[in-house]
Amino acid sequence: MYGGFNNSRTYVSNNISKVLDGIIHFRVRVYNPTNGWISSWYGGYDTNTIYPFGGTLAQPTEVNTYFFFSNSVPAFVELELGVVEPQIYERYKSLPTDQVRTNYLKEQVAHVHLFRQRIPIRNLDRTAYP
Repeated sequence: MYGGFNNSRTYVSNNISKVLDGIIHFRVRVYNPTNGWISSWYGGYDTNTIYPFGGTLAQPTEVNTYFFFSNSVPAFVELELGVVEPQIYERYKSLPTDQVRTNYLKEQVAHVHLFRQRIPIRNLDRTAYP
């Protein structure tokens, strides 16, 4: 199947390109026009609705899915990326089990570089926000 889920519920895509090795952290957050992090639902079902969905067990306060309806879009999108240094990544790949790999990465905090960029959405409709 091209660019979708197959019957085993795994994502399949024939249209991807590897950009970077060693990514160990990736987060997307969205913000309203007053720079407030959108982490809770607001709006109406028949109007401009913003619905962030759930957290994970590891980070229950984080949002893992956003739904924007009607003409509501975020004012800003923030991307955060954590990349481990190449020599640490090569050592990580050589380790035998997931548990050993995880323990190794926990000791490599000084070798992780975080990048964060906030991107404004220019065609924002301010009437979509209360």
